[in-house]
Amino acid sequence: MDRSQFLADSGEMGRLIMEKDWSLTTLGHPDTWPVSLRITLGNVLNSRFPKFIYWGEDLICFYNDAYRPSLGKQGKHPNILGMKAPEAWPEIWPTIKPLIDQVMAGKGATWSDDQLIPIYRNGKMEDVYWTFSYSPIKDECGATTGVLVTCVETTQKVQSLKKLELSERHFRYLIKEASIPIAVFTGDDHYLAHANTITLQMWGKDESVIGQPLYDILPELKEQDFACKFDDVYTTGEPCVEKEALFVLNVHGEEKEFYIDYSIKAIRDETGFISGAMVIAMDVTEKILTRKKLEESLNELQFAIDATELGTWDYDPKKNKLTGNTRLKKWFGLKPDEELELEHAINVMAEKDQKRVAGAILKALEYGSAAYDIEYTIIHPDTKEERIVRAVGKTWYGEDNIAYRFNGTLQDVTNRVLARKRIEDSEREFRQLVDSLPELIWTTDAAGNQGFASKRWEEFTGIKPVGTESFVRMIHPEDYKEVMQAWMDSVSSGKEFRSEARVKNRDGVYHWFQVVGQPIKNEQGKIEKWVGAYTDINEQKKAEDGLINAIHKIEESEKRFRIVADKAPVMIWMAGTDKLCNFFNKAWLNFSGRSMEEEYGNGWAENIHPDDMERCLEIYNKAFDRREEFYMEYRLLRHDGQYRWISDNGTPRFAPDGTFEGYIGACMDIQEQIEYQNNLEETKEKLNIVIEASELGTWELDLLTKQVTYSDRYLQIFGYKSRVHLDQDELLRHYHPSDLPERNHAFKSALRTGSLHYESRLIWPDKSVHWIEARGKVFYNKEQEPVRMLGTIRDITGEVNYQQELEEREQRFRLLADSLPQHVWTTTPDGNVTYFNKSFVEYTGLNAKTLNNFGWTRVIHEDDLEENLRLWELSIATGQDYLCEHRFRRYDGQYRWHLSRALPQRDSKGNIQMWVGASTDIQDIKELDQQKDLFIGMASHELKTPVTSIKGYVQILQSMYQQGEDGFLKDALKVMNKQIVVLTDLISDLLDLSKIKSGNLVLNKEHYPANEMIKDVINDIKHVNPNIDVTYDFQKDVELFADKDRIGQVLINFLTNAIKYSPNSSSVNVKSELQNGKIIISVIDSGIGISKADQKKIFERFYRVEGKSEKSFPGFGIGLFIAAEIIRRHGGEIGVKSKPGKGSVFHFSLPVHREL
Repeated sequence: MDRSQFLADSGEMGRLIMEKDWSLTTLGHPDTWPVSLRITLGNVLNSRFPKFIYWGEDLICFYNDAYRPSLGKQGKHPNILGMKAPEAWPEIWPTIKPLIDQVMAGKGATWSDDQLIPIYRNGKMEDVYWTFSYSPIKDECGATTGVLVTCVETTQKVQSLKKLELSERHFRYLIKEASIPIAVFTGDDHYLAHANTITLQMWGKDESVIGQPLYDILPELKEQDFACKFDDVYTTGEPCVEKEALFVLNVHGEEKEFYIDYSIKAIRDETGFISGAMVIAMDVTEKILTRKKLEESLNELQFAIDATELGTWDYDPKKNKLTGNTRLKKWFGLKPDEELELEHAINVMAEKDQKRVAGAILKALEYGSAAYDIEYTIIHPDTKEERIVRAVGKTWYGEDNIAYRFNGTLQDVTNRVLARKRIEDSEREFRQLVDSLPELIWTTDAAGNQGFASKRWEEFTGIKPVGTESFVRMIHPEDYKEVMQAWMDSVSSGKEFRSEARVKNRDGVYHWFQVVGQPIKNEQGKIEKWVGAYTDINEQKKAEDGLINAIHKIEESEKRFRIVADKAPVMIWMAGTDKLCNFFNKAWLNFSGRSMEEEYGNGWAENIHPDDMERCLEIYNKAFDRREEFYMEYRLLRHDGQYRWISDNGTPRFAPDGTFEGYIGACMDIQEQIEYQNNLEETKEKLNIVIEASELGTWELDLLTKQVTYSDRYLQIFGYKSRVHLDQDELLRHYHPSDLPERNHAFKSALRTGSLHYESRLIWPDKSVHWIEARGKVFYNKEQEPVRMLGTIRDITGEVNYQQELEEREQRFRLLADSLPQHVWTTTPDGNVTYFNKSFVEYTGLNAKTLNNFGWTRVIHEDDLEENLRLWELSIATGQDYLCEHRFRRYDGQYRWHLSRALPQRDSKGNIQMWVGASTDIQDIKELDQQKDLFIGMASHELKTPVTSIKGYVQILQSMYQQGEDGFLKDALKVMNKQIVVLTDLISDLLDLSKIKSGNLVLNKEHYPANEMIKDVINDIKHVNPNIDVTYDFQKDVELFADKDRIGQVLINFLTNAIKYSPNSSSVNVKSELQNGKIIISVIDSGIGISKADQKKIFERFYRVEGKSEKSFPGFGIGLFIAAEIIRRHGGEIGVKSKPGKGSVFHFSLPVHREL
């Protein structure tokens, strides 16, 4: 019997073993080899799985055909065949010897994952990674006589992992170095996974918050609109984009407001489950605040014009064109839409002033002339009304010293009012990121026509992406139909596309790839395009094919097969023709932690994840019925209770005569591979989100070759609408010459510091100028030499223009304010003065620094200061308009009366942004007012005695002629008595008015019930007006401490007015109610009503409502003023609510002493 028969049909290595002269070795001729060696070697040589044997005390080397490729070219093959292990592997002997010793000593098998063991091959030392097991080879007596090495080279897998880690680092770098805030959150509690420096700075946090839940980091966001939108993205998966959203963040213990443009996009795992979200933001706070300041400047300017009632004009001497505002046109007798001609304006002036004004205008247009400031009279063409005006103007000259503009204001000197005119204003792709990925990235339109492919795609295939033609040319003909069918199914259904196919490279060699595509949908859920990737799985396919082929060869002996199978690191199973499993190797049983009996039949399927069960059984049964190979991936429960992803390759078994005998399969734990793939997909998703959401242009510069690459958005920022190729010199020519030195200095500094940042102007192809902000990072080689620079640019033209426009408008406002004779000033929302115009500074003789920070209070008369501050603090607290009369000390020490008024300027939400005020000199008016009050007081006292005497004589005459028959005399005496009563009431009001003005109004306070006083007044009114029904509604009676007669006087005034101004009504209602310790007494009528404008002044002295209906009712406008003073001196409040034609409600409140 030929004992060398075990070497027959054993491939190249079997042939080499047979050809080798073994007599030169300690083993001798193969015929003399031990049975255990021959059996083991026969199994190894017929296996398609890489295996190696160390035999005997000399550790003689054997290996099979599957292992030979790992030795490379120009290496150890075939010389190490039959060589002793220390001689064969001197470079790794210190590494493998302890493993061999462990097995030979009977201490069990070994296992190593992805271990680096460099070997000599391909003419050099190479870093090679292995997953391998050393197990004992035993003889017939059970003694260990050798070592069996079962191994898989995992170099490609480890390199892929490193590429993934590099891609992840790039992604983290892009987030960290981005010039806009970016944050990534994961999990249901929104744990912070990544956040760049600018994000942490905005929050006022450091990197210690990484890994914490969002609402632990920023609890204040829970109650803000962002929380709902963020949760909606987690729930629906729909992206959220918001502009100019208001955020209130607690930064270092202080609440700060931010306006943010932001987008939130969901991050999904391989199952489509939302595992996180990415937030990309743009801090537009400065932009919003700048815009608000512009609006405030406009409001300030408009207020100054409206508050001072100025006419404004603007003259173009070159075109002889004159324009003016509506007020100015009205003064000159023109309608708002009529053109204003200079000739017409001159003709409207008084004849005596025409030549003088025309001469002054011509002189003002001469270069170097004095300021234009003149007074003259204008006569309205229609009404002939004369108006004395003061014109103040400024001339603007060009570089040739010729006037091109002459403008200014026209002020009605009589009324001291100024005006002014109102002013109004207002694809990105990170291609180099995609090109850096090892996958072949592609995009198509919604119909599947390819429009883009990554650089790696074109390098691998050598094909330009055009329509569907590129797919036809690159996919293997045998795979094309299946791939295209899966692709068309995905396009029609909108579901994820996933397939495997062989793809031809530019050299005509096919590689296996996994193809994955995701639909990109718009807000309406409609697919706009597809984005996908080809992942190289060629090595994985080779390993799988080798494993299946090896299993096919193991048919010699069931016992030998089971021994070998149990030694194998993969999980092996067998099934009969009835589809029921009848064998599982030790690797399977160790993995599941179950016995062979528990796994028999369909018992093994109990450990499949429920979500995978139906799919797996369908694949298994379908392949079994067709006698076809199958491959599937599913989650299998491990002995420790953890589900692990498994790859299962099943192959039908046939007898030599072709009879079907069942299936044999091999499974491998691919959990790490799946996780790697998921991480890769997540990285792709993150990159896609950044590319879609960011408006940055990206660029990459090779510092050695000076070659620059950039995104489409980068070109758009440089002014190019379509894709063009520009080298570095061409790009530099777009920089503004004045900014180029600063840009070059920034680049030189970046080579030292590693970080680039600068701002510059670009000149577009259409010659327009735009501002950019550039940022970048320098990458160095092992020698710390700069080799590459990666960065972004951002268009900041809008921000720069906002700032320039703000400064220009601020300057215009101050120029106009300084030309006004009134004292104009502005303050912060809390009342701190920020600006005084030139008029105020000149009047006081103090500089702006002295007047700021409440220094202005030193110019107010000490008798007026307390009331001034009270009113000002009231306005600041309530937001009400500020109005006050007080005396200002002039630079020469003289005090003059001024009327000061300030209005709050509010934003769109009603928040006060600042106060704008003006103070007008009313000294002359005050003096006239004092003379009037003195006259009223004297006249009232002088009239009281004679009127009283007349009233007495009239009453005597009425008594004397009461029984007489002269009807005319009796009627005349009655009318006379009635008019004397009216005159007596008027004299009493004038006396009260005089007492109020002089401060001599005395209140005789006493305790009394409110209802008693109210009912007494109502009864008195009913006696005088018997035809009027006066009703009274009240809640509780209360005791007041007040002047009963004076409070009754107020109520009588309300009731007589209600009756007087309700001529068509026969009823009036009186109502009292308690609120917050006060009684509110109201008089309600259904009379003619009062407009909102009149309600603000109704309680002022001598004020009467103007209008046709009001002229029918006599009165002097004194009663309500006296009533308001009486209530105010009692610590109460008075007011009115009314609508024209709907009646009025006059009310006043008083403090309650106690409830009865």
